[in-house]
Amino acid sequence: MHDHVRTFGAIALVVAVVASGCLTISTGSTVNNDGTIERYETRMEMPTTLLDQMNQSAQEENMTLEESIKAGYDEEAYGSIEVTVEEEDDQGIITIVLEDFDPDEIDGSDFGGGGDGQDQAGQSSDPQIDVTVEEDRVVYVDDSFDSDEEINDTEGEDEEFSGQFSLEYTLTMPGPVVEEETNADEIDGRTATWERTGSDVFSNTSIRAVSVTNEPPSAAFSVDPEEPSTGQEVEFDASESTDPDGDDVTYEWDFNGDGEVNATGETVTHTFEDADEHNVTLRVTDQYDATDAETRTVSVPSSGFLGMPGFGVGLALLAVLLLVGVAAARRR
Repeated sequence: MHDHVRTFGAIALVVAVVASGCLTISTGSTVNNDGTIERYETRMEMPTTLLDQMNQSAQEENMTLEESIKAGYDEEAYGSIEVTVEEEDDQGIITIVLEDFDPDEIDGSDFGGGGDGQDQAGQSSDPQIDVTVEEDRVVYVDDSFDSDEEINDTEGEDEEFSGQFSLEYTLTMPGPVVEEETNADEIDGRTATWERTGSDVFSNTSIRAVSVTNEPPSAAFSVDPEEPSTGQEVEFDASESTDPDGDDVTYEWDFNGDGEVNATGETVTHTFEDADEHNVTLRVTDQYDATDAETRTVSVPSSGFLGMPGFGVGLALLAVLLLVGVAAARRR
């Protein structure tokens, strides 16, 4: 993290104190096995008077508030950036969603003096995240709400502001979170949560979590019989599927290729009513939502006359014999 770059949390706290109002920030971050961030969402709730001031400030720069907020991010570093501004029950709400980005490609020190990647104060708003991927674990640190800057309450009236600022942070790691190396308030599987209130939550909160890496399962299944007849019960067995971490897994079956789940379970049965090539897909998902799928084509041949396999061929042979007999009779 670059110390001279003001973090998003610090900016939020300065604005809130100046406005003498309450501010709640809810942040959710989802981390991939390779250390990239799948989704980073921040929701700010504030008095509408503060939202009006922010709108007015943006208009003075001939920008919408959404445009002004986006200007604080290095847009090229993200797969997508979405900003929404709304009012609800006398509250102003700003939601910022950042998707598909590598924290290593975000460098606030590259910004200086206006242009892309800065807000109107020339400050970067990019989250201050560091993710380290080791051989069998992922280390996540978010210092977006930890600043070296001193931010004072109104003349030191700590109690007046205590509890009016709150931060809720939910982190989803790629594998089980290691409790001994995580400073979260609560841990549940691969999810860690923080809930903080007080006058310094946006300038003195560092998020740290460690998880083991999670390898996805491998889907595989057998079909018995491999070329069933129409109306015949077919058994599908997914016991050949594996998970390298030994995690609990679930099995979902799609028998007609439409993406819908038709059955669940390791071993299931199904009957095909139509003679055709049927694409059957098995999707295996472990307890941490890592998934794998395999698709196989099951051939259901046409049945003969009256549903009797091979009878159609016999009928054709009989017709040929009859024609030969008729021709012979005519020659007599």
